[in-house]
Amino acid sequence: MKTDYTNEIKKLIQDNYMPVDSQFTGGDYVERKTLSNIYKLVTNVLPERWIYESDIRDILLELGFKTFLHTYPEITKDGEVIREEYTDLFYFLERKTAAI
Repeated sequence: MKTDYTNEIKKLIQDNYMPVDSQFTGGDYVERKTLSNIYKLVTNVLPERWIYESDIRDILLELGFKTFLHTYPEITKDGEVIREEYTDLFYFLERKTAAI
């Protein structure tokens, strides 16, 4: 029997991020993340045994998050360019910040 973590995933995403309408809009706290990146974030908090990337995708779409193609150079941690241009599908998420 699969445990349903839908509500916990929604809360985790809603508490930390807001959707961005365009890849050209958003504030200083916009993060670009692939579906795999977001899956890793969620499964660092919730058990990954019953959570699938498709669950995360469905929740992101339900919450109004959109995907955008983004092109950038692929660079190693040392700053060496592996490929001049690399295009991938990203979710643009604006991180919510605490008011001080």
